[in-house]
Amino acid sequence: MAFSPDGETLATSGENNTVKLWDKNGNLLTILDRTDAVRSLSFSPDGEMLVSGSAEGTIRLWKKDGPFWTSVKLVRRFQGHSAAIWEIEFSPQGEIFASASMDKTVKLWPSHAPSDEELQPLGTLKGHASGVKGLDFSPDGQIIASGSEDRTIKFWSKDGKDLRTFPWHRGAVWNIAFSPDGKSIASLGIGNDVKLWQPKNIFFLPLLGHDAAVHAAAFAPDGKLVATASLDGTVKLWRPDGTLHKTLQEGTGELWNLAFSPDGKLIGVGGEKTVKLWHKDGRFLREINAHKGVVYGITWSPDNKILASASPDGTVKLWQPDGVLLRTLKLDGSSFWDVAFSPDGKALAAIASSGAIAIWKPDGTLLQVIDAHQAMSMGVSFSPDGKTLASASTDGTVKLWKLDASETLIDTSVSHSSQLLRTLKGHTQSVMGVSFSPDGDSSLRQVWITR
Repeated sequence: MAFSPDGETLATSGENNTVKLWDKNGNLLTILDRTDAVRSLSFSPDGEMLVSGSAEGTIRLWKKDGPFWTSVKLVRRFQGHSAAIWEIEFSPQGEIFASASMDKTVKLWPSHAPSDEELQPLGTLKGHASGVKGLDFSPDGQIIASGSEDRTIKFWSKDGKDLRTFPWHRGAVWNIAFSPDGKSIASLGIGNDVKLWQPKNIFFLPLLGHDAAVHAAAFAPDGKLVATASLDGTVKLWRPDGTLHKTLQEGTGELWNLAFSPDGKLIGVGGEKTVKLWHKDGRFLREINAHKGVVYGITWSPDNKILASASPDGTVKLWQPDGVLLRTLKLDGSSFWDVAFSPDGKALAAIASSGAIAIWKPDGTLLQVIDAHQAMSMGVSFSPDGKTLASASTDGTVKLWKLDASETLIDTSVSHSSQLLRTLKGHTQSVMGVSFSPDGDSSLRQVWITR
């Protein structure tokens, strides 16, 4: 699946070995006939071309034939690899694209070669001992990172030079991505093995120090600290370079979730029936006897004035930072696992284990209930513009819901309903959480947490 750079067109591959193009509202634009299974798709940065890589090693390059993707021209079809292509991607500048294959190679191809000429690779990157499954360009297009079943990540220059190999994954590397500033790389390996790397440094950044499972992590708003909450009863604050800044502990009991206040000054932590508050400088402020069950969901209002907590005890509670209870929200027969404020602070959504999503005003007015999933659901998140709500469920799906801010979140005199935009499938197990990227490009940069 891939979105065009302007976010207007979605390309998908799936049943019947076809590539389908959709507009952002879910309307089918066209179907590109195929004869083999497509594993990866990528739009060029200018949105004018689409490239696909197949399980048979075939590469196809399409071009938009007119102003819209309703009309498409096949520019080129050729055998790029001797084995399945696992990932294919245009460079940020669009002059080349790269393909990663189970034949153990990455190949670089020109994007604009004349169609009447036989296409030859600009370079073939050899060095992996097993199939290559992950691929990404650095933001400046000068470095290519590849991840392989041989448990390594390799960094290559654009001219094909092998720059460095990182061999510290415990299993096959499935996916890899540069950070927007190009200073870090995130890699995903078999067994939920996630690592953060600095390409100019030999070290990856596992945050080691907790004595029990870690169930939550959050960046401070300014990006200068990372907080983790653990069942060992501690919160640890880490610097971006992976060094431990401070350990926070008050009393005993497992800690399940945490959230920085939007101004970055306070940290709210959900525990066993309690909510704990620390200042970012390490000062413990207070412990609130909040719920009759574990506090799995915790979030702040955008103005820093309200801390919301959610629990399977069937309540969502709103607190002032000084520990004063503002109100208790309930939905008959529901136990809650996660809660989120809308970006404007005019609404909050909580997801229930039944699969329902309840949306309230902060004053306690119930705006609507969405029958989102038919299985236990544990994650909910608003998009940055407040127009879309994402829900995550143990049924293995993430669903995106359209919210009309002019009606759903403000006008309580009308009957409310939310439109299901799409269902994201692909996980084989439960999806435990979901989050939008800051720019709101949900389909490209969502993080899905599975268990």
